[in-house]
Amino acid sequence: IPNTLNVISNFPFLVIGVIGLVLCFYKNYFKFSLQGELWGWTCFFIGVAAVGVGSSYYHLDPNDARLVWDRLPMTIAFTSIMAIFIIERIDEQKGTISIIPLLLAGVVTFYLLAKVEEAEDKVIYKWTHHIVSGHTLKHLCAAMVPVFLTLMLAKRTTETN
Repeated sequence: IPNTLNVISNFPFLVIGVIGLVLCFYKNYFKFSLQGELWGWTCFFIGVAAVGVGSSYYHLDPNDARLVWDRLPMTIAFTSIMAIFIIERIDEQKGTISIIPLLLAGVVTFYLLAKVEEAEDKVIYKWTHHIVSGHTLKHLCAAMVPVFLTLMLAKRTTETN
């Protein structure tokens, strides 16, 4: 597999995305009290799972034509989190309505801004005797974010007024 570690280090995103998506619909496991929460977290976990597939596809043969499949799923996950914060903290209706515009704004922003590759990528690769790059380590660390968010959802309690 070309770029093996950069490809397989995306697998945790697919796993936690699928687990989170299943738990969103399994007997209200996350104890959502608002319909908008379900929509927002569903979009988030779809985005996370798609990162696992899209980023792996990109890293098999990194080029400009494939870059969209690396970045678009991340944009979906990031903008979904923004909508979730609005839903949970400001107003459910406004937050739910904001999901689509936020996703669109993120996609447009994606096309306007390209992420600069990690500055220390090649240095880490050299330090590890060409075994693992900073980019691979970034994938593994970044995959912990949805893991912790999933644990937060599983452990939280909601209070009614």
